[in-house]
Amino acid sequence: EAAAHYSGTGADQVFYLDSAYSMSQLGGDLKPGIDCPSHATFLNAPIWLWEHEPGGAIDMDSDVGRARSYKAFCIFEEDAASSHWRHLQLIDKKIGGVPSSTLVVRAVTAVGNYDYVTEYRFGLDGSIKVKFDFAGYMETRWFSQTTTPWERSLGEIVRDNLAAPLHSHFGCFKVDLDGSGGEKLEATTITAGMKADVPELRGFATKYIVREHPEAEVAYRPSEIGGKTFAIVDGAKMPTEGDATPSGRPGYMIKLGPTVGQALPDDHPFVLASAFSKYALAVTKRKESERRATSVYDLFGPAEPYVSLDTFLDGESIDGEDLVAWVNLGKEHLPRTEDVPLISNFGTYFDLLPRNVHKVNAAMDVFVE
Repeated sequence: EAAAHYSGTGADQVFYLDSAYSMSQLGGDLKPGIDCPSHATFLNAPIWLWEHEPGGAIDMDSDVGRARSYKAFCIFEEDAASSHWRHLQLIDKKIGGVPSSTLVVRAVTAVGNYDYVTEYRFGLDGSIKVKFDFAGYMETRWFSQTTTPWERSLGEIVRDNLAAPLHSHFGCFKVDLDGSGGEKLEATTITAGMKADVPELRGFATKYIVREHPEAEVAYRPSEIGGKTFAIVDGAKMPTEGDATPSGRPGYMIKLGPTVGQALPDDHPFVLASAFSKYALAVTKRKESERRATSVYDLFGPAEPYVSLDTFLDGESIDGEDLVAWVNLGKEHLPRTEDVPLISNFGTYFDLLPRNVHKVNAAMDVFVE
């Protein structure tokens, strides 16, 4: 799901849940050389929404009988122009390393004034970076210093009689990672202090790790993330501890990128309709009845949402269950004159990193000519 919340008076605050616009049917073919490299492989998907102009007025018509294919995705390998790993031996100055490259799967969808660029980047070491970028043009309002002076505090005046309101972008991703024995959430906190079971501290505090495994469904706001990392790990019983046994269970770390919190209060209609925007991460038990974080109908009745992530968080056990992580990426857009007529693409990301899955760095055996 993608959401946008705009500042304004009680009469002109607006918000969008872009799944209500299908996140695909208002789009079109990816353009080689702009959206993807010319050498990329393109994959098709169906589009059945048609635009026509009866009597000079633009109208939309949904007709699956006239569905056609369009270039919806592209896949290509990207040379990072750097090393994935490298090291110089101290004595003989011999350099070893592997050139870095990623397999990129990208889609671009337009929902009116904004285009969303979503891509999954598969690394040599088994990592996956999920990027969510925003493109297009801003929604604006008429401005008069005499009539609507408050617009200055609600955004930016970007042209004569033109105000661009401050707005928040949110993107919610459903991450379903499967372990061999059910899954657990492992929350790791890095802290510091005088740890009693560490000998010979001699009065000096040390950094150390605290691992927790929440037993019930849980959600974390961005303000609660500091110092924590999260992983969906194998829920099977840990082997007996030994000299070669990792302390953390095998699984995938969810490394959150830069994200903003929801500035509006929890009882605001926009927040009620997009409860996911309150959180950076939520983890729930997987259910077929909880397929999406919102409903396409929630755009039209925001104060009484049909589907809400908050209702998923009903205290069920997540210990050894099939789990779903709901990752929210938030970005505040403070307009500037340079955003006219079209913005420079911007966005955010999160990473899925293998943790204690491989015996060594999975990119160590990549063949180099």
